[in-house]
This record gives sequence, structure tokens and C-alpha cells, in this order.
Amino acid sequence: MMASERKVLIVEDERMIAEYFRVVVERLGYVVCGIAGTADDAVRLAAEEDPSVVFMDVRLPGERDGVDAALEIHSNRPVPMVHHRFTGTGYHGANQIRPSSGRTFEAGLGTSAQRSAGEALPSGLTGAAGQ
Repeated sequence: MMASERKVLIVEDERMIAEYFRVVVERLGYVVCGIAGTADDAVRLAAEEDPSVVFMDVRLPGERDGVDAALEIHSNRPVPMVHHRFTGTGYHGANQIRPSSGRTFEAGLGTSAQRSAGEALPSGLTGAAGQ
């Protein structure tokens, strides 16, 4: 992976929502390294693709949910995660930055990617986790 390449793993079981996130992530200049619809697929893809950031749906079908997947991924290799829960009116982030528009979505991904790379955060972008 090139130093400037930021890979994002999208974990979302609703295909149309996952596709929306893919388009947004790519328009922001990131590379989508995979889309997973289950906790097991998320864990497998994270191990295979080594993403810079994981955009994780909290609610997933099956016995394990996004929280279970996030814990397992993090136990294998700490990677910044932006947790979300999509609703009919938008999506809600559970990370320190709550993405609700393109600009805050970009800030959330950017902050998480910078933390992954060990880079300093831009002024004004701080959060409780990982400070």
C-alpha cells in the first residue's frame, strides 16, 4: 500500500446503503478495500485487506453484530473504527465524530485515518477516544 493510500473497509448489510457509502468514500479520495455484510465477513476482510479505517454498522444479521466484529478485529490489529447505525432519516455515528453530512463524514474518516497513520490531528478535530 502506498503511504498516501487510505483503505476503508465498509461493513453494512444493506446493499444499497453500502453502495452509497462506497460512492461517498471514493469521492472523498479513499480506496474501498472491501464491503462486508456480516460480522464474520468483516473479520475476514479486515485480516486480508489491512484497512486504515473500518466503517462499521452496529446492527448486522446473524449471531454476531458489529460490536462483536469490531472487538475481534481490534484484538487482531488495532484499527480506527467509525461506528454507525443507519436509520430512515440518516445515519448516526457512535464514534467521537458523529458523521451526519458529507463534511463531517469526511472529517470522521480523515481523523480515523490520521490516527491509524500516527499523524497529528488538524486543530479542532479532537475526540475522547485515542487522544
